[in-house]
Amino acid sequence: MVLIDSIVTPLRLHWYLLVLLVIGLLLRRKKLWEGSLFLFLALLSTWQINLFLKNWAARPRPFSVLENVHAIGIRSTSSSFPATLAMNAALIGTFMILFTGRIKPCWIGLILSAGIFRIYCGVHYPSDILGGWGMGVLLGWFSYRALVIFEKVINSSKKERI
Repeated sequence: MVLIDSIVTPLRLHWYLLVLLVIGLLLRRKKLWEGSLFLFLALLSTWQINLFLKNWAARPRPFSVLENVHAIGIRSTSSSFPATLAMNAALIGTFMILFTGRIKPCWIGLILSAGIFRIYCGVHYPSDILGGWGMGVLLGWFSYRALVIFEKVINSSKKERI
């Protein structure tokens, strides 16, 4: 678990989306390109929302407050609430479930494991994870709705040209 946490935490899942965006551009699959672009933009906005909430909540991490909790792996000095990794995983999982139209175990596993690992490593309270998941699901849904609206606007403008 320490290995997974030490690999996933620094990457924060952003690079995977950048790779998806490049693959979509290279393959010229419009839907993949648009989806990965909206997901990447959603992650950038989530980052800003998360920073605002962390500064607003200013909640210390469990390993710095509780005597019997010791951090495993990377020790972050930022606020504990909301959990950034849980928020990003929930955003990606929700968006991908809506984008593909199928609930796949890998997306559910991504969402759940991101939160459980952070509690296990002693860097988040369960409420931090629940808050991150809630915000991530909400932002994932909004991002997908924005993509649908964008596609409708593009398709209607193409019909007007004809």
